Amino acid sequence: MEPRVGDSGSSIPSLVASAVIPAYDSAASGEKPISRAAPTVTSLTNGAGQVSVGFTPGTAGTNPTTGYRVIATDVTDAARGGQIAFGNGSPITVPGVTNGDAYTFTVTALAAGGNSVPSAPSNALTVGVPPQLLGVPPSAVVDEQYAYSFTVVGLPAPTLAVNPGTPLPDGLSFDPTTATISGTPTSVGSTFVDISATSPLGQVQNTFTLVVNPANLGTVTPTPTPSATPTTTTSPTATASGTTPPTSSSHGTTSAGSSTGLASTGMPVETFVVVAAGCSCWVRSSWERLAYAALLTGPDLI
Repeated sequence: MEPRVGDSGSSIPSLVASAVIPAYDSAASGEKPISRAAPTVTSLTNGAGQVSVGFTPGTAGTNPTTGYRVIATDVTDAARGGQIAFGNGSPITVPGVTNGDAYTFTVTALAAGGNSVPSAPSNALTVGVPPQLLGVPPSAVVDEQYAYSFTVVGLPAPTLAVNPGTPLPDGLSFDPTTATISGTPTSVGSTFVDISATSPLGQVQNTFTLVVNPANLGTVTPTPTPSATPTTTTSPTATASGTTPPTSSSHGTTSAGSSTGLASTGMPVETFVVVAAGCSCWVRSSWERLAYAALLTGPDLI
């Protein structure tokens, strides 16, 4: 006999909040079901501690259907089965099932004049959330403390492990309880790592390359190359001896210190030194040069 709602010692943990309790359940009252087609289970949608059961209703017959009943059977541990849920149509969610256990489900159409026979059991479904291990570890720096934690999804909680063929870099370790890589890497390089997450709902791998960089040496700022500074070159004044010429002025100067006034005539002014007979004199112009030459060599030069 099928479990009845409200029976003493029933293993029913809970009912769907929106469930419709039929006014009359011929199976619960001990009556035989009338002749009508049973529903057919068409889909099972997994969840955390619950399963949504989809079905087709089957032929109603002469009695209007008042609702549907879904019963769960735990094939992993029978003592954890027997959950019942009601609804007006497909799908109906069955709560209170155990994550990690496998269940089958049957659906019965309810009517005032008699219920249908139960549907054939569905395929077995392991209840829960499939495992996932999410995250990409960032690069590390040699001889510096490192820590990174993955995001773990799954009900029941998956078991985590590093693939022995892909160990972590030297100095780092993995804690499967906290899903954390931590430690201080001791050498520079790139390491391929594979970590698995396993539960009754399956297994997934998170594969990545963990890079350990050299220690940070700081940022070196290059010294800028100075721009070339343009310079002006002044041609030196030629002299007849190594004596430094006096500062240029607008007038020439004779040995007597008198002004010749020749610069104002527009004639070329030249500077050189005549050294003779112990006399060192500055000569400003061609006329002065001739005059001094006449003094030195005699009147025939002119």
